[in-house]
Amino acid sequence: MHHLSSLAQQPLHRQLGLTDGELDLLVRAGCNRFSVGAESGSPRVLGYLGKDLAPADIVAANRRMRRFPIVVYYSFVSGFPGETVDDFNETRAVMSRTGYDSAFLFKYSPRPGARSAAWEDDVLEEEKARRITLLIADQKLISLERNEALIGQDQEILVEGPAKRNPDNWFGKTRQFKTAVFRRRGESVGDLATFRVETVSPYTLFGEGVSRTAQVEEDATH
Repeated sequence: MHHLSSLAQQPLHRQLGLTDGELDLLVRAGCNRFSVGAESGSPRVLGYLGKDLAPADIVAANRRMRRFPIVVYYSFVSGFPGETVDDFNETRAVMSRTGYDSAFLFKYSPRPGARSAAWEDDVLEEEKARRITLLIADQKLISLERNEALIGQDQEILVEGPAKRNPDNWFGKTRQFKTAVFRRRGESVGDLATFRVETVSPYTLFGEGVSRTAQVEEDATH
């Protein structure tokens, strides 16, 4: 267990360089979700952020991890000081090539103690907003495509309780930490249950019998 914990605390280049044996160990220990803070897909920005990797490393690591039942989440930040339009487009290209199930997307703001705090915050707020809006739109399409691949499959979930908008529907999390909404058939909080994915959104897997109206209502909470 100590070894597993240490893997999660390694520098970014070490996380992306996990061997097949280490990835297999993580899966067998129940780790099916992996979060990596890449922050940018631009080699120039990665360089001045002090990250010892190239965009090709991110793509190759994602391809290797996809051989295992692991969902990879990355974080990206738009509007770093000095980030050009070309830098930003390189981040969009990396996101497109990897097709992450999900990504944590942020608009840059100075953070005390961070390396970038001493740099001039020279990207206009309007441009930061434009870029983050594009990243969110890109990721929604990618997430939808990834979830659509699960339609018709049975998924095991940990039941968490009634859905936010309709208590006739319940929700839970899959082993890959995807949100699932399903019609309750006697399940209780904490149960492991299996349901078949009937339809999806970028954010949620829906089981049989969940109405279209309920799907829209649940997605509105994201």
